[in-house]
Amino acid sequence: MKNKASHGFWTSCAFYALCMVGQLVWVLLVMPETKGVSLERIQEELGIE
Repeated sequence: MKNKASHGFWTSCAFYALCMVGQLVWVLLVMPETKGVSLERIQEELGIE
């Protein structure tokens, strides 16, 4: 290991990258597609009003 500061920097970068990959998976698998869907239809599907 070169030094503790370098280790901390790369650990932070790796953690951030892991969070971004997790976020991408969440968006692709859980979030509904809304392209071309009216706001009224989205509210109806989500049970809003």
